[in-house]
Amino acid sequence: MPVKTFGAHKCAHELRLAGFQTLVVSHLHDFDLDELKKILDLSVGDNTLFVGFSNTFLDPDLKLLHPLRKGKTAFQNFLPYGNEIEQEFAEHLKSINPDCKIVLGGCRTFFDIYNPNVDYAVIGYADLSIVNLAQHLKHGTELKKSRRNIHKITIIDDSLAEGFDFANSTMQWCDDDIVIAGEPLPLEISRGCVFSCKFCSFRLNGKKNLDYLKHYETIKNELLYNYEKYNITAYRLLDDTYNDTKEKIDIMLDIVESLPFQPIFWSYVRLDLLAKHPETIDKLVRTGIRWMFFGVETLDKKVGTLIGKGYDPDEQVKTIRHIKNTYGDSVHLHGSFICGLPEESKESINNTMNRLLSNDIPLDSAYYSPLFMIKKRYEVWHSQFGLDMTRYGFKEIPSSGGDLVEEVNWESDIMNYEEAKKMCARFRLKHQKIVNHPEDFSKLSNTDPEFVSKYKSQLFNHISRI
Repeated sequence: MPVKTFGAHKCAHELRLAGFQTLVVSHLHDFDLDELKKILDLSVGDNTLFVGFSNTFLDPDLKLLHPLRKGKTAFQNFLPYGNEIEQEFAEHLKSINPDCKIVLGGCRTFFDIYNPNVDYAVIGYADLSIVNLAQHLKHGTELKKSRRNIHKITIIDDSLAEGFDFANSTMQWCDDDIVIAGEPLPLEISRGCVFSCKFCSFRLNGKKNLDYLKHYETIKNELLYNYEKYNITAYRLLDDTYNDTKEKIDIMLDIVESLPFQPIFWSYVRLDLLAKHPETIDKLVRTGIRWMFFGVETLDKKVGTLIGKGYDPDEQVKTIRHIKNTYGDSVHLHGSFICGLPEESKESINNTMNRLLSNDIPLDSAYYSPLFMIKKRYEVWHSQFGLDMTRYGFKEIPSSGGDLVEEVNWESDIMNYEEAKKMCARFRLKHQKIVNHPEDFSKLSNTDPEFVSKYKSQLFNHISRI
């Protein structure tokens, strides 16, 4: 994707505040092994404590398998290239500094991870735990909230970063982040979601209004700093629901109107709240929204009510039409839908798909995903559907990948997981307006087609001078 991801950069910022020097390498998929070795040669020394990896945006279609395991399993690895290259990378790292550790984090890090090259796995929000780990490795201080799993990997689980002062926390990009002038950046303005949809397993669901919201001046200062230092005006907002309260919209509008430039934003937006409060639409656009991501999920009212999104589907479609009629192509609307929700018939799903294909629902792009649940034996957050499958009409059936596959191979009276995946694939083939990735941000920036090449050049030039 043409935007930097956030987690690793946020961890790096917190480490820098604690006195540690860090380097973040973005666009990992675009580096070959020789380039990765060169990065290690130039940046790792005797004092390097660890090299960390995030699996959040590793390609979910890559079923990476450790040689000692059978079947398929995802997200056990820290590189997206397979075990042989990963092993060679680890050996090269150890040849430079035998004491340097490998740390894995990201939203797909499980408690029972099995990878002999990984020393530590960090679960959840790592604002505090990553600093604690660095202090432990450097000074021998107590490693908090940690335990060894059955595969001898140390798991650090301060998943909600308890005690972290998020409202006053900062994020400042620096030269070690290789920010290219004008590129879109991620911007964290709040954490958590005020809703608790039954298919969702995100952390911090069900928070109170305006909880985990950064202070006015903190957000404003970050926007100003990035504009003045890097000419940044485009952002991907890291906010589960940008329009969860009218108060937050007003706060953001006040901030934007106090700036010497107009920022533009990509963000998750709750469509039913726009339908209920149409007066907020213009305010959102005035704050800079140019790409709205709607988690619509279904247009079956009964099913929507069951999952926690039961507002009148017709009113939601009317709202989409209103936005497109009012703002045209200046605001891009993307819709996300789920195939396999309990009690939704194939006929209902096909009807929605056909309405999208015929432009009866005038979204600029749309994406269908099969209902996803994690097996209970994995110590992670589970959706309400995953915790009580039988109550919602699901049963688990054997998977072709065996027990080592993390996702549930489910079956209902209506369809099974494989059928749901095939329906989604057929829709993607037919839908000409589909974007390559639902988080594509290219229309919100002047990103150079040679962006990654430019990034690599600046990265290697920078670390050659360190």
